[in-house]
Amino acid sequence: MLYPSSGMRLIYWGSIFLLFSALASAADVYRWVDDKGVVHYSDKQTKSATKVELRPLQEIETLPVSGASANKTSDPAPGNAASADFSFYQGLQITRPSPDDTLRSNEGTVAVSFDLTPAVRTAIGHQAIIYLDGAQAIKINGGGATLQAVSPGEHVLSVSVVDASGKELIRSPSVRFFLLRALPENPPTTSGGPNTPPTNQQSPKVPTPFQAPRAR
Repeated sequence: MLYPSSGMRLIYWGSIFLLFSALASAADVYRWVDDKGVVHYSDKQTKSATKVELRPLQEIETLPVSGASANKTSDPAPGNAASADFSFYQGLQITRPSPDDTLRSNEGTVAVSFDLTPAVRTAIGHQAIIYLDGAQAIKINGGGATLQAVSPGEHVLSVSVVDASGKELIRSPSVRFFLLRALPENPPTTSGGPNTPPTNQQSPKVPTPFQAPRAR
């Protein structure tokens, strides 16, 4: 005796489900078994058929989509900036200095720049904040700034974007850098102790004392 495979059974019951869905709202469904034991379904009643009680189809009401929710990425009005969704900010990366970069500056100046997609929305009160070693260093509107009086040594930079209420919207990965003092171009070279005069200067001449000629 041959038994239908699992794939054939899946197709069979799928066809029955589609039939029920198509006939549920239009007409009654009847079931009967023929002489070979095969079950049949139809919308026409036969002599040995019995009516199948079907559950009513569930109707789901769809809600209309308003213009504001359909266009989330548009710029909101300034008054609604605090409650708007700004998940479109992405790709915030520090481009200067580079990771583990070594900088030299006697004044302690460090130039910082970053890329952000899209640009900071200053029209609705957004700002970028540069953090140095975890502390806020400066607030800016553009894509870069110069830090002043940074001490020599190892430091960590990061940048974030905040809205008008100060809520952080996105933050960049941290970047480590090293700051050193600049070396002089021609350092003076001396020999001996600290009081030794430079080698390119001549020592002052000491006058020779007068000596009388010896008598013979």
